[in-house]
Amino acid sequence: MERHFCTSTYIYNQKNNKFLFIKHKKLNKWLMPGGHWEINELTDEAALREVFEETGLIVTLIGERLPRETDQVRPYGIQRNVIEKGKHEHLDLIYFAVCDDEKYIQNVRETDGIGWFTIQEINQETFDTFEHCRKWCNYFYNEINSLVKR
Repeated sequence: MERHFCTSTYIYNQKNNKFLFIKHKKLNKWLMPGGHWEINELTDEAALREVFEETGLIVTLIGERLPRETDQVRPYGIQRNVIEKGKHEHLDLIYFAVCDDEKYIQNVRETDGIGWFTIQEINQETFDTFEHCRKWCNYFYNEINSLVKR
């Protein structure tokens, strides 16, 4: 079994009250920015790097600081994504970030689209994403006031 460590970052813009999604080239679905860790990279560094590479945005990770490493943000969760059953999985750390800048730069090598979406748009059946993406967006949206204050 081949397993890779990855990060995914849900980005919320407080000015337009929307989440940023990219259109994944291989999966042809709307997903949050994310990807594999590089060698010797800390997890929150990977999250920030992947966001910048895919969107051109500089974001602020939100969350508690790790007890011993106060410069690192604790991820909100981890999920296991089966890429090919019995052969390939991603262990994905979930981060939440805020951004005041609405102007992104689409990385056309990695994405087929990019955009800001309201929670109502994300929750529509016609919005082509995975159910776990909807659940995370709803969690962050429902907790936004308390999370941003951290």
